[in-house]
Amino acid sequence: MLAEIISIGNEILKGDILNRNATYLGKKLYEKGVAVTWMTSVSDDENMIVQAFNESDKRADLVLVTGGLGPTHDDVTKKAICQGWETTLEPNVEAKEFLLRRLEKQGRTMNVSQEKQTWLPAKGSILVNNYGTASGVFIQGKKARFFFFPGVPHEMQGMVEDHVLPYLKENHPDLVPRKETTLRTIGAPESSLYEKLDGLSWLKNTDVAFLPKIGGVDVIIKHTPESTPAQQEEILHQFRQKIGLHVYSEVAEEEIEETVGKLLVQQKKTLAVAESCTGGLLGHRLTSISGSSLYFQEGVISYSNEAKKRLLEVKEETLDKFGAVSEACALEMAQGVRRLGQTDIGISITGIAGPTGGTKEKPLGLVYIAYSDEEKSLCHSYVFLEPRHIHKQRSSQAALHLLWEQIKDEQK
Repeated sequence: MLAEIISIGNEILKGDILNRNATYLGKKLYEKGVAVTWMTSVSDDENMIVQAFNESDKRADLVLVTGGLGPTHDDVTKKAICQGWETTLEPNVEAKEFLLRRLEKQGRTMNVSQEKQTWLPAKGSILVNNYGTASGVFIQGKKARFFFFPGVPHEMQGMVEDHVLPYLKENHPDLVPRKETTLRTIGAPESSLYEKLDGLSWLKNTDVAFLPKIGGVDVIIKHTPESTPAQQEEILHQFRQKIGLHVYSEVAEEEIEETVGKLLVQQKKTLAVAESCTGGLLGHRLTSISGSSLYFQEGVISYSNEAKKRLLEVKEETLDKFGAVSEACALEMAQGVRRLGQTDIGISITGIAGPTGGTKEKPLGLVYIAYSDEEKSLCHSYVFLEPRHIHKQRSSQAALHLLWEQIKDEQK
């Protein structure tokens, strides 16, 4: 089965919003064994939309369309349906009754714009929207079946679950769901991972995607429907053997701070952090995880030298001799915050996020990250050349990487 996704809206083409709807639909269809061969974005132009419908009807079996079902002047999808299928908009009793019940539950009455949304193409069938006010539409093309949804992401996603997935299950039981595994890595660029995997020359009947992000690369292994569970496990074993030192999780949505949190809970260890150039970002990421109070005890934003001395007991001679952005200062910050918080571990970050403040000896982007526990203290330095907001992200990621490296082996 071949599928196409059509996204309608000037806001997509002008870059006002990210087209997350197409991303969601592509992934959802792939998981169900449907091959998405085209993704099309169209402006709010009735003739151009009709042209997109005609082209997709020739090359796809299933077409999912999002956007343009609302009540405003730029919502022209239903008009385009009427033009493309030579039909008219008519009041739909089911759509109106459903919307009236929904509004009544909310203590609201129907206005003119909302009533406009209950007019649907006569040749189409209603797709009930349990998440908003704009009904969807199903219509049979010459070749393809078309499902039309609102562009509001949560409404569209709910309607896909309600209508498309049951349709696929009932009408295409032969579809084989695709299985994929995401290896979330840290501490190695895409090129390095590729080399460690021997250029994937040994791999057969499996698709692999490398998705670089700030501070890490997701390696997505897409198994073919023909592969057996034993073959899939052998492939995963090879990946773990070759790049396992960089894999912090095999859960697609798990961030490094969640992995670190799980390890700290399992090891019953507590943590305090001292930050300068990241301004609290590391603490924010750590405390974004539910249950972080079990391990996160304290966070100090010691931005000035005075704060470093007063709160963390960084020695004045250290600052005079080495400066605030130095290995010596970072180590004393990590040790100081561990004492202050009376925790098992202390982490510190100090650096030059830019775009000003760099020197020949200490260039823009330089950052020191230190780790301290009761047995050892160590420090790593990096130079991140990206803009300030990305520098802060990469510095916090490097700190979490250092923490993960120090505590992961104790779990074995």
